Amino acid sequence: MSAARELNKQTAEPVVMLPASGGQFLTGLDFAGNWAVPLGVAALALLCLVTYYPLQKGAFIWDDRQWLLVNSFVHHWKGLKFIWFKLSASPQYYPMVFTVFDVEWHLWGGSALGYHLVNVLLQVGTALLLWWVLRKLRVPGAWLAAALFAIHPVQVETVGWVAELKNLLCAFFMFWAAGCFLNAWPLTESATFSQASAERQPRMRWGWYLPATGFYALALLSKTLACTLPVIMLVLLWYRSDRIRLRQFWSLAPWLLMGVAAGLVTIHIEHSSSVGTNGSHWAFSLGERFIIAGRAFWFYIGKLFWPNPLLEIYPRWNVNQMGGWQWSFPIAAVGLLVALWLLRRRIGRGPIAAILVFSISIGPVLGFINFYTQLFTFVADHYQYIACIGVLVLVAAGLRLATSRAGKWSQKAYWLISLIILASLSLQSWGQSALYQSPAYLWGYVYKNNPDNFMTLTSYGASLISLGVETHHPSVIRRGMRYLDASEKIWPNYSTTDVNLGQGYYYLGEYRQAMHKFMEFLIYAPKSRLVRRQFADSLAHVHRYAAALAVYKKIANDEPKDALTQWRMAQIYLVLGEKNHARKHWLKAVMLQPLWNNQKLAIPKWLTPNAHLPQ
Repeated sequence: MSAARELNKQTAEPVVMLPASGGQFLTGLDFAGNWAVPLGVAALALLCLVTYYPLQKGAFIWDDRQWLLVNSFVHHWKGLKFIWFKLSASPQYYPMVFTVFDVEWHLWGGSALGYHLVNVLLQVGTALLLWWVLRKLRVPGAWLAAALFAIHPVQVETVGWVAELKNLLCAFFMFWAAGCFLNAWPLTESATFSQASAERQPRMRWGWYLPATGFYALALLSKTLACTLPVIMLVLLWYRSDRIRLRQFWSLAPWLLMGVAAGLVTIHIEHSSSVGTNGSHWAFSLGERFIIAGRAFWFYIGKLFWPNPLLEIYPRWNVNQMGGWQWSFPIAAVGLLVALWLLRRRIGRGPIAAILVFSISIGPVLGFINFYTQLFTFVADHYQYIACIGVLVLVAAGLRLATSRAGKWSQKAYWLISLIILASLSLQSWGQSALYQSPAYLWGYVYKNNPDNFMTLTSYGASLISLGVETHHPSVIRRGMRYLDASEKIWPNYSTTDVNLGQGYYYLGEYRQAMHKFMEFLIYAPKSRLVRRQFADSLAHVHRYAAALAVYKKIANDEPKDALTQWRMAQIYLVLGEKNHARKHWLKAVMLQPLWNNQKLAIPKWLTPNAHLPQ
């Protein structure tokens, strides 16, 4: 018997998306015949590659610099030791992510193309794994659900943002873990639950459970959001057989403990970072947190049905005005869950299971737990990267069910509507992906839709400064600084605004103002190599050579293999007339960077009294 016929035989049992009283039951197989799986795989892959094609010209945005470009731990193989065994070595303890970054950096360095290609391929693989899991659950419209997940416009933020590799890796390993776990507890019950109760209790297959646990651990090491998977698996087990056996619960107990441990580590890092998540900006009352969570719940669902506009930063809701009618958001969310639960015998377990999966996945970022981005927004598209599956599966299964009543036209109607939906979403995702080709273009679009947010102003201003430096247009740099000044008026003394203003002054040759801003930033991030070097350069520009050398020495002590710092120290010593020290540091620089061997050690123009711009 062919694989496709065997699959059709396995999926001939009823699915609980339909009333238990009977009717024509649907399977999760959207393609018929022996070519079902290859055709589905090829279609999903092609759909993703076409949709995200504009990302071939994608740039680095936002915190890609912090996570990758200036992260020395991913630039050297020896950094892996710190990535895995030092919690403070990276912005978050996600060692799988930084290990992949380390490999990628050694493959294509600072070229953005390779990183975007990896993200797109991971999205293809994750969508295929989702289809695999949904077919195991016998969900109707499984392929359409996977396709919607693959190309929905809200996913562009994750796929197009290099630093969001953490989301992609987390989902990739989560779906592997889910599929293996479902294989570890095979579906043995009969078509009716009364018959199933008399069957022998199923036994766990260790050959599948151990790989599932390994994949779950990798998911946690990619992003802590994976801690929700054990609870999601309990929901899926209940969805599949209307019960959760004690053996199944205990098999998930180690996962629950691993998830709690990972969550505590992340909370510790968030609270102990230089920015932290404590203070008045996160001091929400319990009532305010319920309202924020309710608004976020419906916001995310709304974006799935009307994904326009999609912004990197959405307006932050005014906490001081929360209350009164806004209680309708959390009340409606709870009401939806209660209603679906009460109707489960009539409409099936599918709807309540889907919304539970959505709610559990999105729960950690609804606002009950403090996280850094609450400083400037309560919601973000990449927060529902995994959670959106619950709603999208419900849409796909609902469409399959609705068109099944069209008689002989049911298949054609289903595929026609599906193609229209996928084509429109793909077109919008294509346009959204094109925004990622230029940080200034992306942040300009965000600024147009959210001009009063201080982080929007800071990010837009910083992108214009970078553009001005790259194109050698001081006017563009000054334009970017005006947005940074506007941000500072809204939110004074914000460290990211300070450092970007400092860099603007630095590249304009206004070194005293640059020094002032760099000093303010270094109070919050004293180990920043780039800012410390620019601070030292600024000191040298105003002829404070001793102070500049002191900063360079601190950088060299923390980064002994930083060739540029050694070169700068050699130049400063040459200015001071200490040729022996100059030669000593020049030799160190050449040893670390042999390509500089042909460079003659001389006093650079930017260190002379009449210098203006650094070379």
